[in-house]
Amino acid sequence: MRSTTTPRLVLTALVLGVALGCAWLHQQSLEAARNWPELAHLRVPLLVAVVAGFLPVLAAVGQLLRLLGLVDAGEATSPQALRALRRARRSVAVLAAYLAVGLLGFWAVVGLLHVTLLLAWAVAEVAAVAASTALGRAERACAASLAQRREVQLTA
Repeated sequence: MRSTTTPRLVLTALVLGVALGCAWLHQQSLEAARNWPELAHLRVPLLVAVVAGFLPVLAAVGQLLRLLGLVDAGEATSPQALRALRRARRSVAVLAAYLAVGLLGFWAVVGLLHVTLLLAWAVAEVAAVAASTALGRAERACAASLAQRREVQLTA
């Protein structure tokens, strides 16, 4: 049986990256408010909106850590594992939708959209859609394995 230590470390690093990113974004928002005083009133609402976007990421990480616990327990193709995969996929899909709506909302409210912001959004959107797709494929594989396991139990 393979160890789940490396995936756990990667997920933990992702959570730490999110926490550090939130702290960095706070500092950047203060600097942006100083540089563009006409947009300073939007600093807190935009910061809250961006930080709220990290919630689906944290929910997905929690479900993936739950899945890794099930893998360690030998229950990789259990209904609980399927549920964890489904919840993780849905969380990432929510993130992808939030990113799309967030970009349009930012553009509508601020009226500015620099090419670097558009590029950063595109990278995040592609990553979220790819992760959601990968989780969907894993979910289907788990569901097929679970169905096959149930069929074998019925015929045994």
